[in-house]
Amino acid sequence: MTTPQQREVQTAQQTANGHLITLAKKAFTPTPKKVAFSSAYILGIFLCCFFVPPEVPPEKLQIYTSLMTKADSVPGFREAEQELWDARDSLQDVHVWFWKYRGQPYTTIVPERQAVVREAEAHVAFLERQRTDLVLKAKKTVGLYSSFAVSEIKQLFWGYVEAGKVFAKRQTFWNGLFMVMESRDGNLFSFMLEWALALVVNFTVGLVGALIAFVLYVYGIITAYSSDPFSGMLFFLGAVLAGVSMVATYLIGIYGVTGGAIYCAASAAGSHARLQASQGRGARPAYISQGAHHSAYGQARPGYGQARPGFQQRNHYE
Repeated sequence: MTTPQQREVQTAQQTANGHLITLAKKAFTPTPKKVAFSSAYILGIFLCCFFVPPEVPPEKLQIYTSLMTKADSVPGFREAEQELWDARDSLQDVHVWFWKYRGQPYTTIVPERQAVVREAEAHVAFLERQRTDLVLKAKKTVGLYSSFAVSEIKQLFWGYVEAGKVFAKRQTFWNGLFMVMESRDGNLFSFMLEWALALVVNFTVGLVGALIAFVLYVYGIITAYSSDPFSGMLFFLGAVLAGVSMVATYLIGIYGVTGGAIYCAASAAGSHARLQASQGRGARPAYISQGAHHSAYGQARPGYGQARPGFQQRNHYE
């Protein structure tokens, strides 16, 4: 049989559950805006996880492989890089502090070796441009909607997402450490609440920053694979939609888990507090239950108001 205090707690819990059900019904009630956002979200998840680009034709694949092989083996590129490294090492040997004011031989040797370094850098830059032109030609051969472009876009996105998660984990660790060092009241619930909010903020900042970096760098990949503005714009919108949908999935999951944990902890703490308050209102004061001279039935307790053995009771007016 439930007590009034327990019935009060159950009523409060039922009221809170009723509010949650009402909010859930409002959230899942279909409206034109909700249908549009849901459709865009589903399309973005499909593009990010399940989109399979068409296969590259064999003749284009052969041209792409040949051009990339030439780009990896540009004649004289490795030798030019080695000459540049040697020239920089040679310059570093004589490039001392205030060499202009030290006289000979620094005023002669340092300018000569600097000129050698600049010449080597120009030669490497020339070969690098040749290599870049071959890579761009190979990428434009297969096109923007090829497996190579889609794979490069996915690697870029997941690389930035991983960097954002690493940033969030590191910041959350340091936030928790500083919270432990600065905590004075020793309230575990308060500490867990602050740590959960810090986790949510850090993951939000990390993932949103990763998404912004992805959007900024994806344009360069699109221009490398295609020169058609219309197809490039469509691909850019699809890539951004896929990135936003996946980041939103991460954040919704984090918000849901964190919010559910906080709600369960707060609900349990509130129920415990209400139960203690109800029990406190129903308890009898200590001076009534312990200091009274009469029993619960109104009868005088033995030993009170009676003369002690061997003594004569005096009247109150004597």
